[in-house]
Amino acid sequence: MSNAIASLEAGIAANPLDESSYLALIPLIRVDTDRVTVYREAYSVNFNAGLSFWLDWLADAPGARLFEKALSSCPHFELANKYIEFAFSLVEEEKMTASEYRAILERLIIQCGSDVFTGSEIWRYYREFEVDEHEDLVDLGASAADIQKSKERFVKVYHRQLSLPLVGNEETLKEFEQKLGELCVASDVGLINPTELEKKVLAAKETREGRLIYEMHLLSDKYEASSTAERETFWTGYITFEKKQAQLSRTQRLFERAVMECPHSLTLWLEFTDFALSVLKNWSLLASVTKRALKMFRSSAFLWKLHLISLEGSHESVEELQAVQQAALGSGLSNVEEYLDIYLAFCDYHRRQLETTYGKLQTQKPASAELVERAQSQVEQLQNALAQVQAFLASYGANWVAGWWRACKYHAQAEATLLAPVQDMLIAQEAEQAGPVMAFGSQKSSKKAPKAKILPGSDVWESAIKVFPTSYFLYSEYIHWAGRLKEYEHCRRVYRKMTNLQLDVSAVEVCKEWVHFEQQHGSLQDIQAALSRSFAHAQAELLQAHSSLAAAAVVTAHADDAMQVDSSAAEANNRNKKRKTTESSEAQVSVTPDKESAQPSSKKVKATAHHDTVAASPPAATSTTSSAGQAASPAPATTAAVAPVLSDNTVTVSNFPFHATMDSIGPMLRDKCTFSTEDLSEAGVTVPGSVVSMHLLLTKAGHSRGAVEVEFAPVATSTGETPPMTVLKPFLELVVTTLQGYVYNERALKATIKVLPVPGAEKKEKVDPLVLQQRAGSVTAPHLTTVFVSHLVAEVTTAQLKEHFESCGEVLAAKVAVDKKTGESKGTGLVQFATESGRSAALQMNKTEFHGESIGVAPSRFSLITVAQAPTEVPSSSVAESHVATKSADKKVETKDTLHPQHTEVKKSIASSEKVQDEVRSETAPPAKSAPLPKFSNTSFKPRNLGKQAPKGKIQL
Repeated sequence: MSNAIASLEAGIAANPLDESSYLALIPLIRVDTDRVTVYREAYSVNFNAGLSFWLDWLADAPGARLFEKALSSCPHFELANKYIEFAFSLVEEEKMTASEYRAILERLIIQCGSDVFTGSEIWRYYREFEVDEHEDLVDLGASAADIQKSKERFVKVYHRQLSLPLVGNEETLKEFEQKLGELCVASDVGLINPTELEKKVLAAKETREGRLIYEMHLLSDKYEASSTAERETFWTGYITFEKKQAQLSRTQRLFERAVMECPHSLTLWLEFTDFALSVLKNWSLLASVTKRALKMFRSSAFLWKLHLISLEGSHESVEELQAVQQAALGSGLSNVEEYLDIYLAFCDYHRRQLETTYGKLQTQKPASAELVERAQSQVEQLQNALAQVQAFLASYGANWVAGWWRACKYHAQAEATLLAPVQDMLIAQEAEQAGPVMAFGSQKSSKKAPKAKILPGSDVWESAIKVFPTSYFLYSEYIHWAGRLKEYEHCRRVYRKMTNLQLDVSAVEVCKEWVHFEQQHGSLQDIQAALSRSFAHAQAELLQAHSSLAAAAVVTAHADDAMQVDSSAAEANNRNKKRKTTESSEAQVSVTPDKESAQPSSKKVKATAHHDTVAASPPAATSTTSSAGQAASPAPATTAAVAPVLSDNTVTVSNFPFHATMDSIGPMLRDKCTFSTEDLSEAGVTVPGSVVSMHLLLTKAGHSRGAVEVEFAPVATSTGETPPMTVLKPFLELVVTTLQGYVYNERALKATIKVLPVPGAEKKEKVDPLVLQQRAGSVTAPHLTTVFVSHLVAEVTTAQLKEHFESCGEVLAAKVAVDKKTGESKGTGLVQFATESGRSAALQMNKTEFHGESIGVAPSRFSLITVAQAPTEVPSSSVAESHVATKSADKKVETKDTLHPQHTEVKKSIASSEKVQDEVRSETAPPAKSAPLPKFSNTSFKPRNLGKQAPKGKIQL
């Protein structure tokens, strides 16, 4: 047994909340009074002890204090009866006075005296005590006044009981009539008031009939066999019935009985707290209820906040509330938002205390030293509580913008509207008490240049902005807060600062909001200044857009085409193998003994290689070869729309909350994407899939898009073979059906199978085929040095990509693919090395971590920089092809008239080459299409001559 006791004690020491260890240990050490008392105390603090626990403890160590503690935790009528018997024994031993015993009876009647079946027992103790007291006074010959008071007391007790709907009132009424005949006289008729008594008895009997149906159900076998949910429903109905009768004391008693019967029902506990707070407005009762409820539901932030409020209403000390706050923070709350709720609830307590003191400071002139000292102490306490919020967010809210916004708004409001005025008042009080010396010093110092006044609370926003320096949301809320305080000049300073920063929105958007602000609150000069800044940023963005389009068109188009081809490399390789097999067989058939005919001409070799490379490149248009081996003019790119193809293995799930992370989303998605055999067969799914990976989609700034891509792979068959990806479509449709409309965090999810366009489909209308042919010239080159990189995070730039791979060897060029419309990263890129060894070393970095994400590195058949090797003899037609390919590959962007003086020299330098290029274009290929100009719909700034069309065949900057 000693080993068992030691083991249980060790378990409790390791986990003080292990209820089963307490219940197993206490009976084993019950003979050791001191030792068992320690564990019983700990158990009663951590758990809601039941009736048997208290009866055993009271049997071992009875005492008035322990009875009070037991009834506050478990107000059961059996405990009440035991307490009355114990207290009456103390009265007989003259260890307790009659008034003390009477006070105990009154408390127990309030707690248990309204029970329909058991309440009359407690009233019996009260009646017998008062009757015995009266008879003793008569026997002792007490004064008539004392005897009359005693008679009034026992008559009143009978009246009170007979007015309640209790079982056994009929016998009590007969007993009352008997006592009246024995102890009262004819003159006591006014004291008894028979008419009023009769009305009370009849009303109580009628009320009892309505409640007997509920009480009889409690005594039935059906109730004993019912589930917790059924019991909860029963008690809710009983309580609702009693509320309609406006019997508040009986309703409170029913709540007590309900939570004793169903201690694990959160609904009953919450309804009880609402009744105590909203109906009874009893802070002490609310504190008792929330304290007991928290023993059952430790991680409920709502109950912890209610408990803090109840303690404040009960005027508990600051130390008591601080202990409760620490207990709440250590209770294992569900998420970071609930922790912030607890911190701010504690700030609310200090704020209300300071507001009360501030009101007294304003009315009490002059303020007492005690009041001033209290205000100073409360200011310090509130500042410390706010500092705890900041420290919490600094540790656990590094990426939580919403949390910082909420805390900043609260903190800044407290600083501006409460802390700063109180501190100013305290300083003024101190100056008044200092007398003329301080006044003389203040006059002397007033001659100095005044310092710029800092807006109280602005430092809080500035600290948050340092954590999120690109968050336009925080800046806009900062301005909104300052605007509510009518600090418009401060708002302007913030706007000016924003226009000089790289935020997650454009400077033009910031200026647009600034202009709107000035139209509401500014003067004509303020509006002019905001508009001037807006026009300047709009013009700068326009010029930057034109220059970037002209400078980066070649590399961007080449990289995008190459990465689209890499994404379909497997299909292209299969087509190449089939085509090469066909051509080799044709070449064997056409061989003749003639040596000259056996040696193909250089033109024919070139045309054949050209045809292979074009066929291997999906974005390029197919070219025709003449019978003489000369490469004919390429066919125009097809303009027919290409139907999109479904991704074989990916489902996109969107409409998640932006604060949700993969830690919370991942388990839910895995659970929803796992189906039983019956579900699969009903949906007609023959080949199930399993989750391979899940990726949370991010914006360019690294924030969540509220969407997740879930990649699947077919489950291997019993023979070990893995089915092809194409058979997963029925399974993916089942996943979409399951997730579509599923409610997650009060948001209905959306699910779709990811759709990908045919690689290169968008390029066929825009890219000159000769350009693609020239690019394809490097596809089959034997010295490829380029790798294709995938799964890049949104923050990775081209410079970072290049720097990351420089450890593998000299990097000639690198490119991160971006969306031309949004400017956001596509998550892929190309890296070209100077040597093949560099590419080989880069391939070893596949599935390594880069910026916190596992990247993919695969060989690429394209190069960012094409090095042309001129042949010794080039036909004239080849020269034309070279000119046209160079023209198309450069992708010069057709723009409108000059926007900058430097463009004039550029036009002159390019004019001489235009004639040759126009001649070549007219002979060999149709003119290249111009890239569209960027649209600027949010600004009134318009460059001159944008409405004119450029001459056909000319390229203007």
